[in-house]
Amino acid sequence: TPVKAFADFITNHINWRSENFTEELYEAIENQIGCSINRTYFNHDKLPSWLRYRIIIFNKDLKIVGASRDFGSLKNSISSSDFVDDENFNRKKSFLSKWPSDSLEFPSIKLDGHIKLREYKRLKTMNGRVIPVGVFYPNDCLHKMEHDEATRTLILIQLKKELNYLKRKGSSYIRLLVKLNLGQKDLFLFHLLIVNRIHPNSMSQILNQEQFDRCLNCVRQDFVNEAESVSSSLLISFNLLNELRKKLLSDYPPNWSASIKSMLEQIKFLTENFITPISSDRFLDLERYARGIQKRLDKLPTRLILDLKWQNQIDKLNNLLGHHCFDNKNNWRLVDEKLVDLKWQIEEFKLTCFAPALRNSEKISYKALKEKIASVKCGN
Repeated sequence: TPVKAFADFITNHINWRSENFTEELYEAIENQIGCSINRTYFNHDKLPSWLRYRIIIFNKDLKIVGASRDFGSLKNSISSSDFVDDENFNRKKSFLSKWPSDSLEFPSIKLDGHIKLREYKRLKTMNGRVIPVGVFYPNDCLHKMEHDEATRTLILIQLKKELNYLKRKGSSYIRLLVKLNLGQKDLFLFHLLIVNRIHPNSMSQILNQEQFDRCLNCVRQDFVNEAESVSSSLLISFNLLNELRKKLLSDYPPNWSASIKSMLEQIKFLTENFITPISSDRFLDLERYARGIQKRLDKLPTRLILDLKWQNQIDKLNNLLGHHCFDNKNNWRLVDEKLVDLKWQIEEFKLTCFAPALRNSEKISYKALKEKIASVKCGN
């Protein structure tokens, strides 16, 4: 069993509902010390038994119902009804529903022997809720991303009035929700992306009440109109993409198969779980990409050979980017922003090839885009 100070810290910073307790332990320690740790240090096979963590599970009356050093077998041996209920669980957590009373700008000093450590308060989301955490390197990319996301989550919590209005009178918003049948998690992410369109990541970090209130007022003024505008554009995009999918699944000459397959894959990328891979500044581009697919299909009978040549270049770009750069292909929030931007530049390159009238102001060439991807792959 760990020393009391460490046990108290773990109790407040670990998500006990997680399927992977050990990973939660790693993250809690990393958040506390501000840098990564070697996972093998906590491998049970390499630790003497007296050093391994010991888990005790209480029932609703806070009586011990099980204790073990093996979390997996402990979970299997105890029914879910034996765990502390959600009300007691949440009461033990310091979840935030509004900006914390004190400023996050000034660090506190921690003494570790003769070494002075500056600990900064920052915010982080856990299961869609915001908690305060201590970090020693506040400018670390991961901490900044987590803090920004937590700040937007706090802003969203304050927008109950605006969300209720949208659910009652937001015509495009309501039709979009009916069409997409979003679950609670995806709907929450959709709302966060709307907030992010109004309060982009490029803004400086919010660290005090005054900055938070200023940003909240800005988002509150534009949230309903922005949600309606984005919903209207997405409705047009998804209706057009669904019509295109039906057309592409019809009978076509066999020599069209490669081009038809690539268009179907593009539609799948743009529509399937679209909230996860898309970034907030790309919502309104979906309609352009859908119309680009339409123009490509319309012109395919007269330029099949040229279409196949362009598709070959697109495949090479996707392979170069996908095979060498993306370790988290299904969660773009964990991918470097430069790589995400390059992925969308490939979508713009498709417009340059198949529908140049729809491309954005910057013309993208195959050679220049290939060099950009290669330079990122080399770590430049």
